[in-house]
Amino acid sequence: MYPTGMTRSEVAIRIGRSVSTVRRLEGVELFPSTDGSGVHHFDEWEVRNLIASMREGLRLPNGMAKEAAAPLTTRHERDEPEIRKLEERVKGLESDLHELQGWFEEFLREQ
Repeated sequence: MYPTGMTRSEVAIRIGRSVSTVRRLEGVELFPSTDGSGVHHFDEWEVRNLIASMREGLRLPNGMAKEAAAPLTTRHERDEPEIRKLEERVKGLESDLHELQGWFEEFLREQ
């Protein structure tokens, strides 16, 4: 079974930095797992925490500061309505799933 998660290049795009910067953050801010092919996979929550730290102006090991994270805040604000729509959709799907589980349990009881 291979680890799941974001690759170095995906993390670099998400944080708006280079792959080299992602490498420098490994073992300090990010702790990837490695698959059998040597590909590093990063936990999405670690990446989100890193972005939050950048937004709050906490300095990163390579000296990046709040000013460097400004484009992330703008992008997040622009995506907020879409995020809300997706959250509502997820709630609806969870409700549908719960209903289907109930029907399935009822079906099994009737067998």
